[in-house]
Amino acid sequence: MNKIEFNAMMEEIDEVLRSKGILIPHRPLWAVMEVSNRLKIKILAFSPGTKRIAGQYDTITLGEHINDWYISRYGNRLKLHLGPGSIAIIIKGEPWRLFIPRIYGTIDIYCDPDMKKHQCAPNIVVGKEPVICNVLNCIENFPEGMASILTMDERKQILIFFINSKNCLEGLEKILDIPYVNEAKVDLESSVAYIFTNPPEYGLSKWSSLQFIEKLIKSYLALKNEPVPRHHNLAEIANGAYNVGLQSLDSSLLERVQCSAGVRYGEIAVTLKEAISSHYAALTLSIKLIEDISKFK
Repeated sequence: MNKIEFNAMMEEIDEVLRSKGILIPHRPLWAVMEVSNRLKIKILAFSPGTKRIAGQYDTITLGEHINDWYISRYGNRLKLHLGPGSIAIIIKGEPWRLFIPRIYGTIDIYCDPDMKKHQCAPNIVVGKEPVICNVLNCIENFPEGMASILTMDERKQILIFFINSKNCLEGLEKILDIPYVNEAKVDLESSVAYIFTNPPEYGLSKWSSLQFIEKLIKSYLALKNEPVPRHHNLAEIANGAYNVGLQSLDSSLLERVQCSAGVRYGEIAVTLKEAISSHYAALTLSIKLIEDISKFK
């Protein structure tokens, strides 16, 4: 395939993706999958450091040629995280934003203080080859100096949190067409965003965590054709859902998420520690809720 043929193929594929309503930032990945299917080959996508040769479109460099084509065509309009979302995590007493990458196929996950060792992570591989992902490279603006002083226990906790959060966000994506779930996902995103505003809004973050769990429970009730309560008492809403088959949720976690509307207006002070605790609790609670809601798919 020469350059003319490559460009013609990309024009055709981009038009197909446009007609399907695929947003511009998402198209490079979709294009890689489309080319992979058309040519029946595996393609390594978005691998920094790959030395592509002009005019040479083989399986090693094709992913980067596709990416280059989109950068040339759309420039800064491509700048959007392609993963299922992000979460907030406390490391050494400070909040950090951890982006969960979008991964197809198998994955080898590391939490390696040598961030240069796997600095190409998170790669996206279309095919059966394992994706190598260093979790620390998924943390926004995380410095190598901080990585170098993490204890083994801290690295283990970060890794566990990454895996649990990945499962949660990927699970949510599979049920977004179910009532209340898309709105719940927006609340989860808000619970993260409010932690990193200037100044931070910890009260609004905690309220968003409450809304996230509240909407997931109400989604289950709606699927069971049960009345959806119009209040925000998680324990009462959950009890109603238990009566129609919802798995039992940890009451202590529900208490950590529960808050009054006063947190939205600064009437009740919320600390960073409390906001993160609520965020963590909500992520943990969501696992069972997503599992039960998914049964209706």
